[in-house]
Amino acid sequence: MKENNISDNDNNKAISVSKSESNKSKIFLIVILWILTAVIFTAVGAISHWFFTRDKSDTNDNQSNETNNKATQEDNKEDEDNNGIVENNEYENEEEAWNTYSNSVIGYQIQYPDEYELSFDDELKEECVRLENENISINFGLSDSMQCLRTGIGAYEIDETEVSYNINGQVFTIDEWYEHAEQEDGTFGNVYGRIHLDDTKKLDVEYYGHPKDTFETERETIDQILESITW
Repeated sequence: MKENNISDNDNNKAISVSKSESNKSKIFLIVILWILTAVIFTAVGAISHWFFTRDKSDTNDNQSNETNNKATQEDNKEDEDNNGIVENNEYENEEEAWNTYSNSVIGYQIQYPDEYELSFDDELKEECVRLENENISINFGLSDSMQCLRTGIGAYEIDETEVSYNINGQVFTIDEWYEHAEQEDGTFGNVYGRIHLDDTKKLDVEYYGHPKDTFETERETIDQILESITW
């Protein structure tokens, strides 16, 4: 009987040890699961934070690039406005307040300041257009129009100077004449130039003025008018 009691006690101790080991295993598994869960949540949080900060950084970079590009474009535009450079006319800013004339017969356009008066030939009308002030005359007409444009030079002593103009996207180089001719007011010199602009339209322009010193003071404006011609 006593042996049976001892055996039962041993069994109970074995069962108790087995339960204790089972409980330890469960606790160990719970701890492992908790640690894994914490690691997973930490990793997910870190990845989410990385994506968020990356997108925000990209957005800020894009906004910064857009701002810089806009500033650069504005600077370029300001530089272009300050220089006033266009394809056929480097005086655009000065000419913004100029008058514009469009010829519907031959088909061209010019710009000119207020101090020049525009007029038409009484008979040829818009086939012969004149821009004039007190000392300068600029005439636009058909190449073969003897009534509108000069056909030659007088018996003067002439000096020739090569000059170039950028008109309608083309460079025209001509020999400009300085005619040593006495004027009614006792001064000397008449500057003359003629440019054949277009074969199809048969368009020519000529300019002349005297005295030479006065012409030279107005040369820049004359150049601007000539280089404003488009067709």
